[in-house]
Amino acid sequence: IKEVLAHNITQGRVKSCGCKESELKAKASTKHGFHKERIYTTYQDMKQRCLNKNNKRYHRYGGRGIKICDEWLTSFLNFYDWAMENGYTEELTIERIDNDGDYCPNNCKWATMEEQLKNRDFSRMGNKK
Repeated sequence: IKEVLAHNITQGRVKSCGCKESELKAKASTKHGFHKERIYTTYQDMKQRCLNKNNKRYHRYGGRGIKICDEWLTSFLNFYDWAMENGYTEELTIERIDNDGDYCPNNCKWATMEEQLKNRDFSRMGNKK
């Protein structure tokens, strides 16, 4: 912080260091403030699995036709609200109830990793359950 005379600013004699501009740009580009939270990582991972053909797990999700409902795809906050209303905690992962169904409120729940592993289509040896 530096004190300057106002007329020096209006006449262009003093330049900003840019920190306030950077702060304003960061605030303008942040829509929800959750970008460092686990819930947001879960959301982004879900989108990557379904939408990004370069994602190593795409073939098991988007490549099989698994989609994300418009309600969640268009708004992280819609996903966040659903998560909070349906028992989300940091220890849980998102699970599709119908493994062939889409990511949407009526087909998803929060589960422990142990529960998720029990519900896989294939065992470690590649045989169906």
